[in-house]
Amino acid sequence: MSIDTAWKFASNTFRIVTENNTALAGEILRDHAPKLALAAMTWIDLITVNNETSGLLSMWDAAEQVEINSEAAQLSATSAVDDKLAAMTRKPDLDTNSPLEQWDATIRANVAYQGTTYTLLLPHGRETLTGGTIPERIEALEGFVTRLLAQAAKPALVTLGGVVNTFYQALKTLHVAQQDRINEYTAARTELATLNARVAKQMFRNTGQAMMVWCDEEDNFRIEGLFDMALIREEAPALPAQATLPTWVPGTRTLSIAALPDRATRLEAWRIGPGGAPELLAVGESGATSVVIPAMYIFTPGSLYQLFVKGRNGRGSGEASPSVSWTA
Repeated sequence: MSIDTAWKFASNTFRIVTENNTALAGEILRDHAPKLALAAMTWIDLITVNNETSGLLSMWDAAEQVEINSEAAQLSATSAVDDKLAAMTRKPDLDTNSPLEQWDATIRANVAYQGTTYTLLLPHGRETLTGGTIPERIEALEGFVTRLLAQAAKPALVTLGGVVNTFYQALKTLHVAQQDRINEYTAARTELATLNARVAKQMFRNTGQAMMVWCDEEDNFRIEGLFDMALIREEAPALPAQATLPTWVPGTRTLSIAALPDRATRLEAWRIGPGGAPELLAVGESGATSVVIPAMYIFTPGSLYQLFVKGRNGRGSGEASPSVSWTA
């Protein structure tokens, strides 16, 4: 008799359905954990796996929050770099030259246009500083500064070198910060992917333990009752609809809406503070229409915050709701 390698109980269903889908893994875990905890109050043989699952859920919540916030931080840092580069060619108004135009005008006022020195400083004209990738443009700016500062016989160009250097140093600082945020996001995604595999393994272990505890029952509703089978059996739904404008109660640190958005199973609470980067603060309970922001998140007195919510399901987060403005 040959072994049926397609036997369903030999495959970790959780690993299969959550592969490359951390949002779904998180939804299954959050739905399962309280159900298992309730069962463990009656069935002592579930206590060990319940403790393991509870600890894993805490690790998951922390890692997922780091991943989401690090993504927001790297997007914000990338936007800052893009804006700084755009500022080089952006006119403050219709009657004022952009910084690059001003730099070019200063050079032309001191040396012949497209002459030897001009070509040395800007070998491809203004495109010397506007072409290529971001690292290439930063490198081009650094070389431009070096060449300007070397024009000792022309003090105006040395002075211009100082001006351009200030711009370059600011851009370089933003770019270093961007790379740091990208690296942090990459590390956070790797950590969550590692936890994803652990979640699938734990769910499979929990199922096996439940089968041992309730092995005498032929049609075991208790095992299925530990999970939201729709999450496991069906394809992930579409992303949730946009949430409505929330109500903010500072005294209880609560964001709430009248009803969950279509297709959402829970809410996320977010804020944008003085730093300008969106920050995930908390994920609500399944089916809850309000989220309490933990005390660990400080609101600086006198600072303006934008508070909003997003619906979440097994596929991910929906569009942000309109925001509530609040000065702490």
